[in-house]
Amino acid sequence: MITVTLDWLLGWFPAPAVVKIDIEGAEVLALPGAERVLGEARPRLLLEVYEENADEVGAILRGYGYRLFDAEARPEDRTPLSRPAYNTLALPG
Repeated sequence: MITVTLDWLLGWFPAPAVVKIDIEGAEVLALPGAERVLGEARPRLLLEVYEENADEVGAILRGYGYRLFDAEARPEDRTPLSRPAYNTLALPG
């Protein structure tokens, strides 16, 4: 098996506008490999965030200036979250 980081992909492909992360609880393993993606490319993120990872994922994303929302809420009803929801929409600030 070959594993690459999101930052490695950024070196070979155009910066993404949207990134979907659904990796069954491993989101805290993927985000540290996305420093350039989160800090420079600043895509919108759709993430599944497991409860046990919510505080750490929230801290990482807020550290890059992302605002967190419940992706299941209607757009007109979305308000910023202090902690990621299971289905999180993260928007760059």
